[in-house]
Amino acid sequence: MADVAGLMADRGLTPEAVAAWPAGRPGDGTEICRQIADGIAGAQADDDGPTADEQFMARLAKTIEEHMADEEFSVPALSRLMAMDRTVLYRRMQAATGMSPSAYIKSIRMGVARRLLKDTQLSLADIARRTGFHSVKYFSAAFKDSFGMTPSEYRGG
Repeated sequence: MADVAGLMADRGLTPEAVAAWPAGRPGDGTEICRQIADGIAGAQADDDGPTADEQFMARLAKTIEEHMADEEFSVPALSRLMAMDRTVLYRRMQAATGMSPSAYIKSIRMGVARRLLKDTQLSLADIARRTGFHSVKYFSAAFKDSFGMTPSEYRGG
Protein backbone atom coordinates (compact mmCIF):
# COMPACT_ATOMS: atom_id res chain seq x y z
CA MET A 1 0.00 0.00 0.00
CA ALA A 2 1.29 3.46 -0.84
CA ASP A 3 2.39 5.72 1.97
CA VAL A 4 0.54 8.89 2.92
CA ALA A 5 3.22 11.22 1.53
CA GLY A 6 2.84 9.53 -1.86
CA LEU A 7 -0.94 9.72 -1.67
CA MET A 8 -0.78 13.40 -0.80
CA ALA A 9 1.65 14.07 -3.63
CA ASP A 10 -0.62 12.17 -6.06
CA ARG A 11 -3.47 14.47 -5.08
CA GLY A 12 -1.45 17.68 -5.26
CA LEU A 13 -1.60 18.24 -1.50
CA THR A 14 1.29 20.67 -1.44
CA PRO A 15 1.23 24.03 0.34
CA GLU A 16 0.52 25.67 -3.03
CA ALA A 17 -2.36 23.31 -3.76
CA VAL A 18 -3.82 23.76 -0.29
CA ALA A 19 -3.63 27.53 -0.74
CA ALA A 20 -5.57 27.26 -4.01
CA TRP A 21 -8.49 25.26 -2.57
CA PRO A 22 -11.76 27.03 -1.95
CA ALA A 23 -12.82 27.66 1.60
CA GLY A 24 -16.00 26.15 3.01
CA ARG A 25 -17.91 28.65 5.09
CA PRO A 26 -16.06 31.98 5.14
CA GLY A 27 -13.37 31.95 7.77
CA ASP A 28 -13.23 28.32 8.66
CA GLY A 29 -10.90 25.73 7.27
CA THR A 30 -13.67 23.19 6.93
CA GLU A 31 -13.52 22.58 3.21
CA ILE A 32 -9.74 22.46 2.98
CA CYS A 33 -9.41 20.13 5.94
CA ARG A 34 -12.31 17.98 4.77
CA GLN A 35 -10.72 17.63 1.32
CA ILE A 36 -7.47 16.53 2.93
CA ALA A 37 -9.26 13.99 5.12
CA ASP A 38 -11.51 12.79 2.27
CA GLY A 39 -8.59 12.51 -0.12
CA ILE A 40 -6.64 10.40 2.31
CA ALA A 41 -9.62 8.30 3.38
CA GLY A 42 -10.62 7.77 -0.25
CA ALA A 43 -7.14 6.55 -1.13
CA GLN A 44 -7.49 3.20 0.53
CA ALA A 45 -5.70 0.59 -1.54
CA ASP A 46 -7.69 -2.34 -0.14
CA ASP A 47 -10.83 -3.16 1.82
CA ASP A 48 -9.03 -3.48 5.16
CA GLY A 49 -9.90 0.10 6.11
CA PRO A 50 -7.66 3.12 6.48
CA THR A 51 -4.05 2.66 7.45
CA ALA A 52 -2.63 4.18 10.62
CA ASP A 53 -1.11 7.01 8.56
CA GLU A 54 -4.43 7.72 6.86
CA GLN A 55 -6.21 7.78 10.21
CA PHE A 56 -3.50 10.07 11.59
CA MET A 57 -3.82 12.55 8.70
CA ALA A 58 -7.62 12.56 8.91
CA ARG A 59 -7.45 13.24 12.65
CA LEU A 60 -4.83 15.91 12.06
CA ALA A 61 -7.01 17.67 9.47
CA LYS A 62 -10.01 17.56 11.81
CA THR A 63 -8.00 18.97 14.71
CA ILE A 64 -6.66 21.86 12.63
CA GLU A 65 -10.18 22.54 11.31
CA GLU A 66 -11.57 22.75 14.84
CA HIS A 67 -8.90 25.26 15.92
CA MET A 68 -8.42 27.34 12.76
CA ALA A 69 -9.38 30.67 14.35
CA ASP A 70 -7.57 30.08 17.65
CA GLU A 71 -4.52 32.34 17.64
CA GLU A 72 -3.04 30.32 20.52
CA PHE A 73 -3.19 27.13 18.44
CA SER A 74 0.39 26.03 17.92
CA VAL A 75 2.52 22.91 17.72
CA PRO A 76 2.42 22.27 21.51
CA ALA A 77 -1.39 22.55 21.45
CA LEU A 78 -1.61 20.33 18.38
CA SER A 79 0.70 17.78 19.98
CA ARG A 80 -1.42 17.76 23.14
CA LEU A 81 -4.68 17.40 21.20
CA MET A 82 -3.19 14.61 19.08
CA ALA A 83 -1.90 12.95 22.29
CA MET A 84 1.61 12.78 20.86
CA ASP A 85 5.03 13.93 21.95
CA ARG A 86 6.11 16.95 19.87
CA THR A 87 9.10 15.07 18.49
CA VAL A 88 6.95 12.12 17.41
CA LEU A 89 4.39 14.50 15.87
CA TYR A 90 7.15 16.31 13.99
CA ARG A 91 8.59 13.08 12.61
CA ARG A 92 5.19 11.69 11.55
CA MET A 93 4.16 14.93 9.87
CA GLN A 94 7.53 15.33 8.18
CA ALA A 95 7.26 11.79 6.80
CA ALA A 96 3.63 12.18 5.74
CA THR A 97 3.62 15.73 4.36
CA GLY A 98 7.24 16.79 3.98
CA MET A 99 6.42 19.73 6.24
CA SER A 100 6.90 20.55 9.89
CA PRO A 101 3.75 20.85 12.00
CA SER A 102 4.06 24.64 12.22
CA ALA A 103 4.59 24.97 8.45
CA TYR A 104 1.59 22.72 7.80
CA ILE A 105 -0.68 24.73 10.13
CA LYS A 106 0.54 27.96 8.54
CA SER A 107 -0.01 26.66 5.00
CA ILE A 108 -3.61 25.71 5.84
CA ARG A 109 -4.22 29.13 7.42
CA MET A 110 -2.65 30.97 4.48
CA GLY A 111 -4.71 28.97 2.01
CA VAL A 112 -7.92 29.91 3.78
CA ALA A 113 -6.80 33.55 4.02
CA ARG A 114 -5.96 33.68 0.32
CA ARG A 115 -9.37 32.28 -0.61
CA LEU A 116 -11.16 34.72 1.72
CA LEU A 117 -9.26 37.65 0.20
CA LYS A 118 -10.26 36.55 -3.27
CA ASP A 119 -13.87 35.58 -2.64
CA THR A 120 -15.12 37.93 0.08
CA GLN A 121 -15.04 41.57 1.01
CA LEU A 122 -14.15 40.83 4.63
CA SER A 123 -11.74 43.28 6.19
CA LEU A 124 -8.14 42.25 6.71
CA ALA A 125 -8.80 42.28 10.46
CA ASP A 126 -11.69 39.81 10.05
CA ILE A 127 -9.65 37.53 7.81
CA ALA A 128 -6.70 37.67 10.19
CA ARG A 129 -8.93 36.78 13.13
CA ARG A 130 -10.70 33.96 11.27
CA THR A 131 -7.39 32.39 10.31
CA GLY A 132 -5.82 32.62 13.76
CA PHE A 133 -3.60 35.69 13.55
CA HIS A 134 -3.52 38.08 16.50
CA SER A 135 -2.89 41.23 14.48
CA VAL A 136 -3.30 42.52 10.96
CA LYS A 137 0.37 43.49 10.89
CA TYR A 138 1.50 39.94 11.71
CA PHE A 139 -1.05 38.47 9.28
CA SER A 140 0.13 40.78 6.48
CA ALA A 141 3.78 39.89 7.10
CA ALA A 142 3.00 36.15 7.11
CA PHE A 143 0.92 36.50 3.94
CA LYS A 144 3.69 38.41 2.17
CA ASP A 145 6.21 35.79 3.29
CA SER A 146 3.99 33.02 1.88
CA PHE A 147 2.86 34.61 -1.39
CA GLY A 148 5.32 37.41 -2.14
CA MET A 149 2.74 40.18 -1.89
CA THR A 150 0.70 41.85 0.80
CA PRO A 151 -2.96 40.92 1.30
CA SER A 152 -3.98 44.31 -0.11
CA GLU A 153 -1.85 43.77 -3.22
CA TYR A 154 -3.32 40.30 -3.65
CA ARG A 155 -6.84 41.66 -3.38
CA GLY A 156 -5.95 44.30 -5.95
CA GLY A 157 -6.43 47.36 -3.85
